[in-house]
Amino acid sequence: MREKYTKGTSLIIFHRRSQMASFPCSWRNVRTVKTKIMPFTLFAILLTSITLAQSSKEVFTGPRGAFISCGKAILPGAADGNALRAYRVERREKGSSWEVLAEVAGPTSFEELNDRISRQYYYFPELNSITINTPRLWERIKANRELQSAGMLSQMLPVQLALGVRWLDTTVQRGRTYEYRVSSLSEDGKVIQSEMKTPVTY
Repeated sequence: MREKYTKGTSLIIFHRRSQMASFPCSWRNVRTVKTKIMPFTLFAILLTSITLAQSSKEVFTGPRGAFISCGKAILPGAADGNALRAYRVERREKGSSWEVLAEVAGPTSFEELNDRISRQYYYFPELNSITINTPRLWERIKANRELQSAGMLSQMLPVQLALGVRWLDTTVQRGRTYEYRVSSLSEDGKVIQSEMKTPVTY
């Protein structure tokens, strides 16, 4: 199958049941190539999918746990003039001390990105109808370590998880309320900035 790329900031998604659809970041200019599915219909399918639902919230829960937004920069990288290595995610219940749960960072090679994206297809079965063009996504984030460089894919929860800008806490327990704190760490492990998230009950 021959690939046809649009100019500008388009990213390519392949639809497994038909041929190929090319989606620029502006939906008004969507161009569909050799497919019977209308662009708006395909967009509506993606928009109503769980892969997009609530992904703009700082913290939200799902069947697998609590999803925490870490930031917009893909680490390791630079933000506000600081060289950063990772995000530190901490959690506590009301009245308890902070507990460090993880240091979260994004992929540093195409192979790592490809592996992370591949694993998301297992956790999000609805993604099985599409294939993300991982080589092109890698070129984007390699040039600009910001979530926005992923274009429309930046709205998709599996992509946010793969890029390390969102993290999944699978150790939450039903009926309990948690607070989260996310800190950006310098290369030597110092906290550069911290942000408290809105408490969430699982």
